[in-house]
Amino acid sequence: MKRTLICASIVSVLAAVASAQPAITWQSPLAISTDTDVSTLGTQLFGWAPFNGSPQNVNGVSFSSSPPNFSPSAGFDQSYNAYPPSPSGTSAYNSDLAFGTYTVNGTIAFSWNTMTSGHTYQIQLWDSTGNADRIDQLSGNGGTDGVLAEGVTPGSSGYYIIGTFVADGTGSETLTETEIAGGSYPNINLLQVRDITPVPEPSTLAFLAMGTGALLLGFRRKNRTV
Repeated sequence: MKRTLICASIVSVLAAVASAQPAITWQSPLAISTDTDVSTLGTQLFGWAPFNGSPQNVNGVSFSSSPPNFSPSAGFDQSYNAYPPSPSGTSAYNSDLAFGTYTVNGTIAFSWNTMTSGHTYQIQLWDSTGNADRIDQLSGNGGTDGVLAEGVTPGSSGYYIIGTFVADGTGSETLTETEIAGGSYPNINLLQVRDITPVPEPSTLAFLAMGTGALLLGFRRKNRTV
């Protein structure tokens, strides 16, 4: 009986921990337009340009075809290198958008790590097939699903979407993408993750240092008196 109670307690604790994992909060998708689509907030953790042999820097942000802290786990079995360009972006942006990965009748899944627990992160994902009838659903770490159209109108450049979340103790995150309308071909053209944790102003740090110093001095004087 005691063993049963212990097992039940362990299960309930694990369930509580799982439900407490950070959720991704997604913004509304935005139409792909120009290089300034690429976020420069905070510090980049990584940028991924799938199957692009020579990824470009866009808006001062670098993308790689094989980031060291990124791990695709399912669905990256098809590629294409002629997706539509942005309406007014540079050749660098359009070169990255031209390449993409997708799967047939399945789900794309990937994860990344080396994040700092408690830090706030931003994820940005581009979907540029130009098929306006295709709708993808993004799910990550128990968060609210993000819905992303692959095209604004037939032949257009598609959309990108931004989400934010707070890293948990594992320092890792997993994201899945499934097409829920227009077919079964979830697609990704670009992906980046950035650490956007607010950094204290130098004046704030100096104030905290002064306060800590005053406390230490007070303790020393008190100890001498005693």
